[in-house]
Amino acid sequence: MKFPDDLLAGDILLYSEPGIVDAVIEVKTADDVAHVEIYHGNGLSVASRNGIGVNAYDMRTNGLMYVRRPLGKFERHLADAWFYAKAKGLPYGFAGLLNFVNVEIPSKGLICSTFADLYLRAGGAFMFSADFPPGKASPRDFKLTGEARTIWANGADVTEASPDTTPDGGESHAV
Repeated sequence: MKFPDDLLAGDILLYSEPGIVDAVIEVKTADDVAHVEIYHGNGLSVASRNGIGVNAYDMRTNGLMYVRRPLGKFERHLADAWFYAKAKGLPYGFAGLLNFVNVEIPSKGLICSTFADLYLRAGGAFMFSADFPPGKASPRDFKLTGEARTIWANGADVTEASPDTTPDGGESHAV
């Protein structure tokens, strides 16, 4: 894989960055990732970023720990229809972070993992079982799900056997 040129829309970007919010998430979820974004294409990602909210952003590589590719078909046009109709411009949902400690407080915004799950689901890529509530996913869950494969980790390509790799090495992942 030629990073970042070979990224596909729907690829899952997992981050760890210095800061109190990331540190708390990493401690609570016992993992090295605390933020998730979805690659949109053309150097952009879509995300709910801490303190900024939901939007399309220039993809950043600072703090990028893993890139995972959904095994199933992802249809960006369907995900984008949901994004522009329901999510773009929403604030970051700091109260949603309390879901990690089983405290539910209504929030008008979205945390990164809830946004990522809803965006991928809108595009037909289901990372978790249908009975797994989208508000309960953490960035760690995107790292561990069997519905995606790691294609890049900590600065290096990762080669994993995967049912979505064709014999010539091409991807069957649809956009």
